[in-house]
Amino acid sequence: MVPQISLSRRWWRVYLLAGVCLAAFLFSVLLWPGKPHPKPRPAALPRGRLLRSAGGGLQRRPLFRPGTQEPRVLCMVVTTPQYYRGRARHIKATWGHWGNGACPNTVFLSFTPDDILQNVIISNFSSIMASHALSRLLYSYEDLWGKVVDGFLQLNASAADWFMKADDDTFLIYPNLLNLLAHLDPSEALYLGLPLIYRPEGGEEITYMSGGAGYVLSSTALTRLQAAHAPAHCRYPGHTQYEDVNMGYCMAALGVRAADTRDGLGRPRFLPYPPWRLLQSEPHPDFAWLVHFSKYKFRFGPESLSDLVVTFHEIRDPVDFYFIQYLVNDLRLLSPGASSPFTLSQIPSR
Repeated sequence: MVPQISLSRRWWRVYLLAGVCLAAFLFSVLLWPGKPHPKPRPAALPRGRLLRSAGGGLQRRPLFRPGTQEPRVLCMVVTTPQYYRGRARHIKATWGHWGNGACPNTVFLSFTPDDILQNVIISNFSSIMASHALSRLLYSYEDLWGKVVDGFLQLNASAADWFMKADDDTFLIYPNLLNLLAHLDPSEALYLGLPLIYRPEGGEEITYMSGGAGYVLSSTALTRLQAAHAPAHCRYPGHTQYEDVNMGYCMAALGVRAADTRDGLGRPRFLPYPPWRLLQSEPHPDFAWLVHFSKYKFRFGPESLSDLVVTFHEIRDPVDFYFIQYLVNDLRLLSPGASSPFTLSQIPSR
């Protein structure tokens, strides 16, 4: 005799089988090891146009007024031995010494020498930290202020007109820096960069320049910083745990003016991110801090990127250093109406 199966029990088996099949399908699609996952498509860029500053042209280096000289600049790159191979050496190969359009007077601030970098300023503060058995753990971002101040104290204020501080993941477009400095007087106490506002609870607001985007001190500002009677704000441990905020307090205490470095269209020249992260008109949630702390309204999208940018920050893949170097300093553009990209004297003989 064939046993009779109730209708409800039969449907229960159907539901169970369907559930097992669905679970297996979802596992194969979403969780199967080694299965490639499709990357989300980036949103299309808006139909904006890249606006050019007044007087913009194709020249690679700025044109200076007759009778004036090119500003003398010393570029100080703050780095550590762990980033010599992955960052600092690539800076030297691009904008830091060897590449076209490079800052010719570039030094590296660290606590051990390097045969390839060569021009390394040994920070006394870093040496003190390195003497500890757990130096790798003890040396942190909070100690950066002491290291940077010590680096500035070791520089010769008469060796240059301007002193640029950059991180080892910053790309400097040196010709655009010269273009900016050509219109300023280093005998004035000036402080240049991307201006941000620090708003402590119950304290006074202070304007400071983004450390990642890099900042510049005039020789007069550096001289005041190096003076023996400089206020406590200008020495370790500083007013806060942040190096760039501490420099803002120091410059304010020294009476150094935070100059407006925006281009003629009001766009910042010192940028805290790579260009490909700033092209989207709708800012990423990670950029909320930038919108909140920026002294001037920070805009995003193609129309908001200056054609006179001085720095980009967070360039951490070595390939990106050479990619920007190629587009900015090596790629040659034909002038309007030119029939040939090279003259005969520029064509190498075989």
